[in-house]
Amino acid sequence: MKCPSCGNENPPQALFCARCGVGLTRAPEPSRSIPTRDLGQLVSETFKVYRRSFWPFLAISFVASIPALLLNVVPQWWLSLVLLVPAVFFLVLGEGAAIHAVGRQRLGHAIDIQAAYERAWQKAGPLGIATLVFLLLLLGLILIVVGIPLLPFFWVSFAFYVQAIMLEGKGATAALGRSRQLVRGGWWRVFGICVVLFLIVVGLSAALAIPGFLVSLSNETLAGVLVNPIIYIGLTLLYLDLRVRKESYGLETLASEMGRSD
Repeated sequence: MKCPSCGNENPPQALFCARCGVGLTRAPEPSRSIPTRDLGQLVSETFKVYRRSFWPFLAISFVASIPALLLNVVPQWWLSLVLLVPAVFFLVLGEGAAIHAVGRQRLGHAIDIQAAYERAWQKAGPLGIATLVFLLLLLGLILIVVGIPLLPFFWVSFAFYVQAIMLEGKGATAALGRSRQLVRGGWWRVFGICVVLFLIVVGLSAALAIPGFLVSLSNETLAGVLVNPIIYIGLTLLYLDLRVRKESYGLETLASEMGRSD
């Protein structure tokens, strides 16, 4: 379907133009809104999104996990230390690519793995800086010992900085502040949902790793390739839900934001 505004060709099922975000159909209002969801609905929708685009999300997760997989096969400790930084950075890039993919799917577009990573790479600066600040904050709390009880508070408060960078185009510090703003007033609800997602991922990882059918490289890391998209998708859907509750967020705004970012 050709966009009436910019002329871009879009898939027939697309509701919005992938380039400029203009609506392509006069769909009824419910199809252009994002409903609020409780815990059960968020978990169910997470698996539905993953199942609908299983292979693209799996490919995104695999690329993001390559340095982590290498960590398990290099014999020298110093080489493992060298690989640690790119391993963390690749995981953040993978999360950014997955967030872009979730947005594309929500708008009725096919997921383009290369385009998702290109978009994440364009945001590499803010992603890297925000992640460094976030990790240093957590490390500082651990080092002062008395700050350890505050770890869950800060972890949850800044859980959505990658989404703010990828979808809203925020800078590093602004993205951390944006995440805190969205969580404010609903910390316990967000904490509970994050715990449930974490327990699901841990349980599935253990179930996949224990049998030993994932070859001898590293059962845990390979299992992570399969289950990491659950966290990426779940947190993104929760981020969208927070924006719906606080800002009457809808698909039109999502399309506009992704149109600007693409």
